[in-house]
Amino acid sequence: MSLVASRWNNDTYYAAKKQALACINNNTDIIILYGSGGNGKTRLTTELFKEFTKNTYLRYHPDVTYSWTKEDFEKEINIPGKKLLHFLFNPFEKWDISCPVHPVEVINMNVLPMV
Repeated sequence: MSLVASRWNNDTYYAAKKQALACINNNTDIIILYGSGGNGKTRLTTELFKEFTKNTYLRYHPDVTYSWTKEDFEKEINIPGKKLLHFLFNPFEKWDISCPVHPVEVINMNVLPMV
């Protein structure tokens, strides 16, 4: 792996971590981490395990969310409670769904956020 690719991945990971911590601190109801495989979604969830637990987030394992259909997703996001979800894609874009009324943050683990 080149140094440039490694730096890009680290920068993206730490930007996503900062964004996830802000979501936790702001009591965002649903946090969605999405992006290609191997970009740090599970690592981030593991690293912030204590923070997610302390703030009563239900963490869905990728083995569960990766098999969801549009209907599964719509049902789950409308059930009250804090949730952390993993996807390989942005489910709102792929399934053309409007965000629910409660706070939702979608974190793209593939690219650095615009500042």
